[in-house]
Amino acid sequence: MTGKFRLKKTTLGVEKATHMARSIPQDSIIEILCAPPKGQGVVDVVWDGREMFVPVQDLRDRSEPICETAANPSNKRVPY
Repeated sequence: MTGKFRLKKTTLGVEKATHMARSIPQDSIIEILCAPPKGQGVVDVVWDGREMFVPVQDLRDRSEPICETAANPSNKRVPY
């Protein structure tokens, strides 16, 4: 589970820098940089330029992957 995802529902995360809980709004785009180790309950994501910890199960239940080919029909890699 890596890549960009759209949240279908508001989801709670913990900001890495401040350790403060924050709501990530519905329809936000998040990026999962690397898959969590097996058995780990949280994953590191980037949302709105902030690094966050979000429960893996919440992402499974409340997000959907974004298909890059729909936004980029030529299949050229878009630099981020």
